[in-house]
Amino acid sequence: MTNPATASTTATAIDTPAARFDIYAQVHKGLRACMAATLVEVGRMDCGDDQAVKWVLDRLDQLLDWCVGHLQKENQFVHPAIEARDPAASLRMAGEHAHHDASIAQLRDDADRLSRAGGAARESAATRLYRQLAVFVADNLAHMDTEESVNNAILWAGYTDAELAELHAAIVAATSPSQLAVDVRWITPHLSPSELAALMRGLQASMPPEVFAGVAGMVGPHLPPQGRRWLAFELGLPALAPHDDPLAIVERFIAATFVRFDAGAAAQWVTPDFVAHPWAAYGLPPGPAALEAVVPVFGNAFGEASAEVIDHMIDGDRVALRYVYAARHVGDLFGIAATGRRFRIEGICIVRLAGGRVAEYWREEDMLGLQRQLGVATLLPAEATAA
Repeated sequence: MTNPATASTTATAIDTPAARFDIYAQVHKGLRACMAATLVEVGRMDCGDDQAVKWVLDRLDQLLDWCVGHLQKENQFVHPAIEARDPAASLRMAGEHAHHDASIAQLRDDADRLSRAGGAARESAATRLYRQLAVFVADNLAHMDTEESVNNAILWAGYTDAELAELHAAIVAATSPSQLAVDVRWITPHLSPSELAALMRGLQASMPPEVFAGVAGMVGPHLPPQGRRWLAFELGLPALAPHDDPLAIVERFIAATFVRFDAGAAAQWVTPDFVAHPWAAYGLPPGPAALEAVVPVFGNAFGEASAEVIDHMIDGDRVALRYVYAARHVGDLFGIAATGRRFRIEGICIVRLAGGRVAEYWREEDMLGLQRQLGVATLLPAEATAA
């Protein structure tokens, strides 16, 4: 059954002029994406795995921190602008913001209760947190729709696009570097090409060149290669991640090897004398032959795999990455039968490049954490254990 108020708001949103400067659209897309992804993670959290619980609760905390900062900036910048043109028009939104603040505090209490609980009490706490977060997300989705329709109508009637762009620039200037990194992570991959170009042009116009170059560098890793090249062209910048960019090369190698488990594709990104030092200890040959031997093992053992680069450094021909690797254990792994469990571990790898290819590869991962998440005594191959 359709709610008349919702139908009216939606109709208003559809009728709004697309060409006007929308101060809400971009950040709301990021918030929607982050809320949806976090809700999914809370819902499928493995309560029997302390590390998995911590990872999910840390992600929830990041979302809630973002929501708090977003509310504060709207209260500080947007609502006064609305009141200046239409007194008392923001009272409803301010009331909903107060309600959201209370909901955030309750979610933090629920998360803390879950982190301290055990056994059946933890399962019960997780269910409560999931349902409370679902209600919070639903409330925010409706709230954001109202802001994008009702509030935008007031802003568009009272301000020029140039004035709204200045207001947006003030909000960006008040954003901390750490929060800006979160914004980039969740907003940029979920914008349409035209929205992304508009966002980046606005930042380019409002920032010193060296600061904007840093922001553009943060954006690049979260876009597919074609998106990086297109955006660089639109902004008149050097390629954000060209075909021979060191980080892009390593990302393609990791994706082919550990996410898609495609030995043939991975072989295109290594040198003929490629050495993977973690594998060489088991007598594997150098070059693409090592990939042909190892990649199918990983592909058989893991499903639903993903790799997210958290941080990276490039120094000459060396690339160092800190990353999170997640997958489900679905097949034999060094003689360990499938557990069906999902896991998430952090790792660090160092890669030496030569001629635009991976020549050497070192890796250290939280193997003890992986053991605990899979519930196994060892991850060593049987022959290594016997030795």
